[in-house]
Amino acid sequence: FHVAMNGMTSTKRIFALLDEPDRAYGDRQLPQGALDVTTCDLGFAYAESARPALHDVTLTMPASSLTAIVGESGSGKSTFAALIAGELEGYDGALRIGNVELRELSKRALTGAVSIVGARSHLFAGTLRDNLLMARPGASDAELRDALARAHVLDMVDAHPQGLDMRIEQDAANLSGGQRQRVAVARALLHDAPIMIFDEATSSVDAESERLIMRTVHELAERKTVILVTHRLADAVDANSIAVFDHGACVETGTHAELMAQDGQYATMFRAQASVEQVGQRARNRGIAYAPAPNTMEHNVKQPESVHTQRALMTCAGCWGRWAICVRSWCWRAASAHWGTLPRPSCQCSVSWRCARRLSGPSVVCPWAGPWHSWWCAR
Repeated sequence: FHVAMNGMTSTKRIFALLDEPDRAYGDRQLPQGALDVTTCDLGFAYAESARPALHDVTLTMPASSLTAIVGESGSGKSTFAALIAGELEGYDGALRIGNVELRELSKRALTGAVSIVGARSHLFAGTLRDNLLMARPGASDAELRDALARAHVLDMVDAHPQGLDMRIEQDAANLSGGQRQRVAVARALLHDAPIMIFDEATSSVDAESERLIMRTVHELAERKTVILVTHRLADAVDANSIAVFDHGACVETGTHAELMAQDGQYATMFRAQASVEQVGQRARNRGIAYAPAPNTMEHNVKQPESVHTQRALMTCAGCWGRWAICVRSWCWRAASAHWGTLPRPSCQCSVSWRCARRLSGPSVVCPWAGPWHSWWCAR
């Protein structure tokens, strides 16, 4: 019964998708070569939303350049990218590619002009070769390897015994997030569209993968129209132009230096992000100062302390004290087992608070343990 109900639910979703009306395309073609993208008073609203997702957006993204689209979550960045890629329709105003209105383009012209790499690009279960050939069915192995090399993922493929025929599991479960994204970039490179959109393509990858993907982005900007949608403003610093979105509108445009000089919304966001990213550096300069090993300690030099240091040491001393009492009981049982029944020692194993504050390790006193026990506890 449970399986049947799941099947009925899935069937309803499939039929709802099939009942969606086909998108209307025009019949115009695009000129060969590099293409720019321009918008004038562009607006868009989702059917279920009371307020528009975009309104009055006027922007020019020249050919052979990198334009970064930045802003807070919900400001309309991804909606803007989806409109250019043709994933959404029903916009107001003007949206032109190569001086041709987007709604007038044929399906072949639009899909051939734009490639988009999203935050979590989908790879199909099968082989790496199958996923790459989706972008260019007749590509040779040399072309596939060239695209992988430009996406900085060829070393991973060469390290695999099966190479281009390596298996891709369902939802790319056998690849890391960075590897998945770089394979998606390689697939987009094979498509070789004059307009490339990276919509939060580095949002879920490690620092090294982000660096490699951004290197590819800048290489592409030398000969293509590249649009970078990103939350991380550090990735937008070297862009030819930066557009700041806020509540569906483009409120600022310019280079990084120009926007910082304006001291507007971009400058505020950039300083806030820079402050957050430097927390790790500041933490190394203040707070708990970790002591060197006991044999390298200068015993007569008073160590700097803070309220956080003292609280941490008080907690540490309490833990060491409870552990030392357990060790004392173990020492007594071990001695009794070796020499026979012995009176329980009257001494109290303790942690010297003064020594703990100096970060020189706990001072454990136990005559039944000997110097080895004291050394082991101190370490």
